[in-house]
Amino acid sequence: LGMVIYGNQAGVVMGIKLAGPISASVWQPSQPIITAAISMMTGMEPWDLKRILGILLAFSGCAIMVLWSSTEAVNIQQLEE
Repeated sequence: LGMVIYGNQAGVVMGIKLAGPISASVWQPSQPIITAAISMMTGMEPWDLKRILGILLAFSGCAIMVLWSSTEAVNIQQLEE
């Protein structure tokens, strides 16, 4: 179990280094969204309008966060030049 936890944390650190902090900050809250979607697709959870709307709302929040922070990063780079 200790090696699995170590491998998980090493993967997180490498992922942040390769992808950047914005992508990493979006990935963490998106994991429950992906888990809920997969469990509904495999039949482990029933399809429900509230769950589908929750997944879509959470996904759109992550997408807005990525798009908004990427445009701010471009604006900051333009200010530094």
